[in-house]
Amino acid sequence: MAPAGDVEDKIGAGRASSQSCRKSGQARRGDPHAVVVEAAAALDRGDAQAALRRLGDTEDLSLWWSRWAYLVWLTFLAELAVASADDDLCLRTRAAIEPYADRWAVLAGAVWVNGQLRLWTARLDVALRRWDAAAFSAT
Repeated sequence: MAPAGDVEDKIGAGRASSQSCRKSGQARRGDPHAVVVEAAAALDRGDAQAALRRLGDTEDLSLWWSRWAYLVWLTFLAELAVASADDDLCLRTRAAIEPYADRWAVLAGAVWVNGQLRLWTARLDVALRRWDAAAFSAT
């Protein structure tokens, strides 16, 4: 995962990598975003391992998402990290969210609102068993 501070670089690099997304199995279904829906559905079913198997594809897709979708992407990644109990993924995701912690993750004019990113850092802190940091982040 690229450092969160490199959003502009991610977007530029992602446009070039969209070719690799089109070649993935998701493109055969007609919509490259299907992989995110599949991973989110796996999380909803409580199947973190199935969602983790989609992580590479979802990260590839996130590289060419527009800047306005990046914060929602980070909340998806946080949910996946927490559900998987993968400390490395939790740490990487928390580091990516931290620069945006006082912002809200909102997609498409409030069609999808995932709340203040500070609360997502708190969830990641709980998953990492950082109780004091979680309490601080949540307040």
